Amino acid sequence: MMIVFCAILYIMLMVFAQVQNLIGGIVVLMLAGLAQSLSMVPMSVMLLRTAGERFRGRVMGIRMLAVYGVPIGLLISGPLIGGFGYPATATLYCVIGLVFTVLIAVRWRAHLWRLEAPANTR
Repeated sequence: MMIVFCAILYIMLMVFAQVQNLIGGIVVLMLAGLAQSLSMVPMSVMLLRTAGERFRGRVMGIRMLAVYGVPIGLLISGPLIGGFGYPATATLYCVIGLVFTVLIAVRWRAHLWRLEAPANTR
């Protein structure tokens, strides 16, 4: 379900990029936040469950380092928004996110969706 909610997050953000009124934008952002929490929390649980006990801190530290790529995307988005507008730029970023989400789902399908996978055990 983590991958499904990640895709829903990107879809909600694409919808948000096109919304023209305040109330609609608030509702869509609330749904996007819900989808984000339903995708990021299981991802963190899966990482912690599959990592060895002595490596959990290191794994979460590396996960936090993934955020360092955000400023580069933000710097690139400035000129893109100036040239094409916010809706087009946000849609482009969401399409890229959806493509990578699908690639992740295809590439690691066996690890993410097996019932006997360590992340799926109870």
